[in-house]
Amino acid sequence: MTYEVFAVLAIFAPLLGAGVVPLVGLASRRARDVTAIAFGLVTAVATLLTLLAVGPDPVRVYAWIPILGVGFDLRVDALGAFIAAIAGTIGFLVVVYSLAYMRHAEEEGYSLSRYYALVLLFIGAMIGLGLSDSLLAFYIFWETVGLCSFALISFYHRDAKARRAGLKAFAVTRVGDIGLLVALVALWSAGGVVTFSGLDAAGIPRDILGLAAFGFLLAAIGKSAQVPLHVWLPDAMEAPTTISALIHAATMVNAGVYLVARTFPALEALGWWPQALLWIGSITALVAALSAYAEPDLKRVLAYSTVSQLGYMVAAVGAGAILASQFHLLSQAIFKALLFLAAGAVIQAVGTRDMYGMGGLRTKMPLASNAFLVGVLAMVGIPLFNGFWSKELLLDAVLEHGFLAPFLLLVVTTFVTAAYSWRAYWLVFHGTPRFAGAARDAPRPMSAVLVILTGAAATSWLLLGPYSETMAATMPAYPVEPLGLIAAGVAILRWPSGLVPLAVAGLSAYFVFRYGPRFERRLREGSAYARLVRSGFLLDAMYNALARRLADSAQRLRSTQTGDLNINVAGVLGGIVVIVVVLLLGVV
Repeated sequence: MTYEVFAVLAIFAPLLGAGVVPLVGLASRRARDVTAIAFGLVTAVATLLTLLAVGPDPVRVYAWIPILGVGFDLRVDALGAFIAAIAGTIGFLVVVYSLAYMRHAEEEGYSLSRYYALVLLFIGAMIGLGLSDSLLAFYIFWETVGLCSFALISFYHRDAKARRAGLKAFAVTRVGDIGLLVALVALWSAGGVVTFSGLDAAGIPRDILGLAAFGFLLAAIGKSAQVPLHVWLPDAMEAPTTISALIHAATMVNAGVYLVARTFPALEALGWWPQALLWIGSITALVAALSAYAEPDLKRVLAYSTVSQLGYMVAAVGAGAILASQFHLLSQAIFKALLFLAAGAVIQAVGTRDMYGMGGLRTKMPLASNAFLVGVLAMVGIPLFNGFWSKELLLDAVLEHGFLAPFLLLVVTTFVTAAYSWRAYWLVFHGTPRFAGAARDAPRPMSAVLVILTGAAATSWLLLGPYSETMAATMPAYPVEPLGLIAAGVAILRWPSGLVPLAVAGLSAYFVFRYGPRFERRLREGSAYARLVRSGFLLDAMYNALARRLADSAQRLRSTQTGDLNINVAGVLGGIVVIVVVLLLGVV
């Protein structure tokens, strides 16, 4: 068997499962759950086998729609294979975690058959997105990912907040999706470019390439929640926590980062494009980190932290640090899944997402406490955890390429990241309990997933060497060189890129534990900073005002749609008369 077989299985196993699970669910709930796990396991194994089998010849074409002669081009290199493996393995862990976590939803009348079907479709679409060379297939999977996110964010559809959050995510990301469509149409119309491979090699006119670059950039800003289109992601926390973990760690938000990394060799010659990525990513990282510090909602803190970490990755792509960007994507997927699922165990135990209603859980929920702490240590960048290696490698690359101002923004972000991370851990697990009732660690399926992710956050940095070697071997157009662990350690510990952020992490911990209570009182009292940040830096108000204006315009246009057949016929005849007159004038 070759990597092509594994890749096709990885894509179509979850898509098949999305159709089979609801049918099995009609007969038995238990059989439905087992079937969902089985398809998730097959998908995870197939993605890992694909990753292990990655070879030097990464493109293979399959007849996708034979009658129309449409090819389904696969591109299985390190970049796509790691995206697929992340979606497949973490997606499988989310399915297992859901066995216990989502029981209450079925008791409340929500369909878990629909839930598992959407989750598997979500995973399959993300894997297809990562392994597609065909731009048409990529676009279809891209849109499917967006559709699944909308349906799963609003899964608790009886809750008006969940419905609004799903619609907001769908509407905001549409802006970016239009950019992607414009880019693909421009490439096809100008030079017949229908694959990523063709984009790498085609002699495309510079103006068309610039239009495509802008479309890809807009698409990435929308899907990966970069400023100013980041406003949908915190509200998406109305989804089940399992879906929050899936979106933030394995699927939706990784798509934009992957897109700009995939198109980097073709677009880096456009001087403004890498600069735009660098500055958008750096600003997003800091803005989101500042927003996270003012949040009382545990899930929204983690949502803003995802936006911030994505900003690091986008900035790294702009600096040409593809390896650092994608390895941080892998690290973030692991520690963010860990943080979200640990948070889910806490929220289920205490019945609230408000951190001011938690506290004292370290002794009551030791497993969740230790898992969350490991996630914090990884995200902050403490040595021996995966976030240290990937983030410091990223910062070193940005500084090495001479981008001092963005580097300083990212270092400041590192300080704020550590501050809001320690703050969340302290409010949730330390101090005196501020909730009624008992709390205990999660059931076995949930606890097992937390243990696996905890181990991965502490050891996945060992993949840096093999990952860099695979990227260098299968992606010759990218500036990636094999990097051993010793060489990486020497590189990232050089002054100041490695040591400064590490010192900042320690200073931020001192700041939080020494001065945190004073700042916390101001936040609870609604300081000016808290009000500004919780308003989304006024972006939500601006978008709402724009939406109202568009709605008013649409309301006025409705008056032309009477539904009266006589008026419609008169309009058609009037249009024909205008066309005839124009043609006659042209002849004359």
